[in-house]
Amino acid sequence: MRRILKYNKEKCQCILIFIKFAKC
Repeated sequence: MRRILKYNKEKCQCILIFIKFAKC
């Protein structure tokens, strides 16, 4: 998942809302 978060910084916000424990 690290690769996805690296190139999906913009979608990081949506991930944070979905997974508050997500490390962006």
